[in-house]
Amino acid sequence: MSVRSVSCRDAVDAPLSGASPAPCAPVDRNLRLDGFRYSCRIVAQPSARVRPVVILGGSEQDKSSWAPQTKLLSSLGTVVTVDLPGYGDADFLPARHGPDFLAGAVAHMLGELRLERVNLVGVCYGGMVALRFAQRYPRFLDRLALVGTRLTIPAAFAEMARQFEELRARAEHERIAAIMVETFMSPPTLGRVRRRAAVSRLLYRQFLRRATQEAEAAVENIARLLGHDVYRPLPVPDVPMLAVTGEFDTLCAPSTVREVAGLFPSASFTTVREADHLMPLERPAEFADLIGRFCAGRLGDGLPYCNAVERH
Repeated sequence: MSVRSVSCRDAVDAPLSGASPAPCAPVDRNLRLDGFRYSCRIVAQPSARVRPVVILGGSEQDKSSWAPQTKLLSSLGTVVTVDLPGYGDADFLPARHGPDFLAGAVAHMLGELRLERVNLVGVCYGGMVALRFAQRYPRFLDRLALVGTRLTIPAAFAEMARQFEELRARAEHERIAAIMVETFMSPPTLGRVRRRAAVSRLLYRQFLRRATQEAEAAVENIARLLGHDVYRPLPVPDVPMLAVTGEFDTLCAPSTVREVAGLFPSASFTTVREADHLMPLERPAEFADLIGRFCAGRLGDGLPYCNAVERH
């Protein structure tokens, strides 16, 4: 099945009521921008009740990482996950190409898929790309959700990057993986985090693979983060916007995520209970429910897994 065989425009215009049938089988598309190959995965919902949901994941996630969340969100609408240049199975991308290039790749993909307006969800590093995309290509946006996103590089990440280089030179790969887990996850003493042990083990395996099998790409991606502005004071669109993270996030503390919400004229901010920076992995069903409600314009108060929703 090709992407063109899915009636994306019909999905965009479908009414926001009634039950949706099962989504179509996933379809992968390879794309190319300025010589760099990248890819996306489309799970189409022909009877969608919301505009397509496009997820830009973090640096340690690829387009396949979102299968549980996609399964839930695709009952509402078409879901697109992406391996941008430099990530997942896409081509290696030199660090000189920063957020502007990656935002351009997202715009290029939407053009290739003939998606005129979308709900864009940026998570962690993907949030930085999504924010730049919102500033440069607002015509594509229906709604914007930024998850675990802040306006500056965290000091903890910069320190981790320094240790990464030193330990890599000594081939201490296990120590690299352990330090990266400590950086991304909150200390156990801070508060209860759902699925902490399982997520910690998953991250450790991913980071160990990055340090050994994908070291060149990992080094380049770290250099990209440290070598470009995370945020530029460009205009932001007046679209519904959600900024959210886990209540125990120590990498992008809730106060820094709240600052992102403050940039937008129509923003909401909240935190998810019993979660930290890895909230989408620790509470995948709640993450999907929250994003689905937001995309459907039904983000209300009193969600059992969220703290208070602030309107900015």
